[in-house]
Amino acid sequence: MYVEHQNVMYRPEFVRAVNERRRQIAEARKQGPAEPALSAEEQRALDWPNAVAAARKIEAGWLESGQRIPVKEIIRHFAKLHGVHPSDITMKGMKRNEVLAARIEAILLINKLRPEFSSTKLGHIFNRDHSSILHILSKYGGVQKSGQRPTVEAG
Repeated sequence: MYVEHQNVMYRPEFVRAVNERRRQIAEARKQGPAEPALSAEEQRALDWPNAVAAARKIEAGWLESGQRIPVKEIIRHFAKLHGVHPSDITMKGMKRNEVLAARIEAILLINKLRPEFSSTKLGHIFNRDHSSILHILSKYGGVQKSGQRPTVEAG
């Protein structure tokens, strides 16, 4: 047994479900606009100052401890802070602003925490050419122009 509508046959259960949903929508409209829930991005924006403060505390602890922090942990840290997936940071060709910011911060901190890594090694980790790493370090990290190994200045 089917219901015909505009020369199309529908099952009665489907027709009842559609009519029930239409009734629910009509009732919701009568009640007026509900308070819209915050999207995940809006909630993250509200929590951003607290997240940044917590992240900076973690980074300061890493710098003071002198421990060898695994590179993957540093990448995960900045991915979480910027709301991106860790693989986005190391993926070739990812140029969204939040990914760029996370990648730059990760490169700078890894360069500071792991001075034994050359620009070639950092480039390999982040799927970038060593000259791209040198550019990031010179633009954001204070590389000396005298041919010395790039380092990040405290600041």
